[in-house]
Amino acid sequence: MSGAIKKLAQAISEGLDNIIDAGGTQAEIFVKDSKTSGKYNIFIRDNGTGLDLEKIQKMFKIGCSDGNKGYDTMGWKGVGIKAAAHAASDKFWVIGREKDGELVSAFMDFKINVSNWNDREFSDVYRGEEVLKNTPKELLELIPSQKDFVGCIQMFNNVKKSMTHKSPNVESLVKKLLQPRTNC
Repeated sequence: MSGAIKKLAQAISEGLDNIIDAGGTQAEIFVKDSKTSGKYNIFIRDNGTGLDLEKIQKMFKIGCSDGNKGYDTMGWKGVGIKAAAHAASDKFWVIGREKDGELVSAFMDFKINVSNWNDREFSDVYRGEEVLKNTPKELLELIPSQKDFVGCIQMFNNVKKSMTHKSPNVESLVKKLLQPRTNC
């Protein structure tokens, strides 16, 4: 497996690790062509405990992790998903629903030259009506309509061509990456 393909597998794995840490027991992975860039988007939708404004703000702050996480969870350093998303995609999005039903979303844009980590062009968090105005349509379309959905959806936006190893069928590549392996 090439280094770039391993990085894509690691990015997806980081997303799945976060789902397990959030109490999720199910995940769906979707691969869709990006109609605007000619690249691919990978979405991971789960049934975890959801996101509130505080959790999503911590998730998108470099070196910051959920204070409830400890050494017994897979992710506790605050860099895993951010580093994986940076290696795999141009932009990373997460959207979820708080327990009161309000939507929250956030992004990190890895294409811009960051001189200030608090730059809202690099990363920002939205809540309520701001989510509908600022979140990509293809991500909003994956939100289940049921109000009891409190999981989240992760979006690796514009997966880098090097990640797909010039594969014409990214969906089959992702399925192949997710197959169980045996070390014989």
